[in-house]
Amino acid sequence: MGIIRRLFWLAGLCLAAMLTLSQALADPTVIDVRGGPPATVEVWNRPIVTLRAVIGQKTPEQRVEQVRQRIEVLPYEDLGDQVLAEPASVGNLQGWMIFVGTQTIVGILPQDLDPESGLTMEQVAQDTAERLRVVLQARAEQQRLPQLMRGIGFAVSATLLYVLSLWIVVRVEAWLERRRASTARRSHFRIFGVQVRPLFSTLERYAIKLIALGAALVGGYLWLTFTLVQFPYTEPWGRELGQYLRTLLGNLGAGVPR
Repeated sequence: MGIIRRLFWLAGLCLAAMLTLSQALADPTVIDVRGGPPATVEVWNRPIVTLRAVIGQKTPEQRVEQVRQRIEVLPYEDLGDQVLAEPASVGNLQGWMIFVGTQTIVGILPQDLDPESGLTMEQVAQDTAERLRVVLQARAEQQRLPQLMRGIGFAVSATLLYVLSLWIVVRVEAWLERRRASTARRSHFRIFGVQVRPLFSTLERYAIKLIALGAALVGGYLWLTFTLVQFPYTEPWGRELGQYLRTLLGNLGAGVPR
């Protein structure tokens, strides 16, 4: 009887193990996914994609850091590899994966999408792939000596031109100041018997200095914008400065300065 009981016990144990194994194969582990605070992957001053999904215990910030590290450790010889966006699924997760060659860079889930944007998963994935291509191209160009020397040459030329413009501004300011002083000594202007020429002369002096300062600042802004655009790493900063200036001039032209 003891042997029979042990056989039944072993048979029951084997049956339970088989049922557990079959259930595990048929129903893989479900990974919890929910929305979280958005975090943006930014590499080389360029935004690539904004992640919002919390996968298990991994927050969007942690995912962003992992993606950034994957991009930054790519060797130079892999920067020219093809960037692909492909639909993929892992367990219960379905979305799109972005690859550089055979290396996985980032996965995008439905919970990562901005519901107000109206974009589809494929649109976001393709946009992410294109932004990643731009980043990799910038990294590759920054390490090319001809590109670097070209940027340095343009930057030095722009710097010399800016120094020359400052010299001209200083000379013109000095000339205007001499004319103002000479005119102030020769002319006399009274209102109700009160000499007001000194007051106007002071206002003219401050106006000249203000115009000279404005010219120097505008020249410096243009110099900085042009110089930043010459190097792939700082190019986004230069384009932002240029866009801000164009917007400001457009608003002034429309008569609605901000």
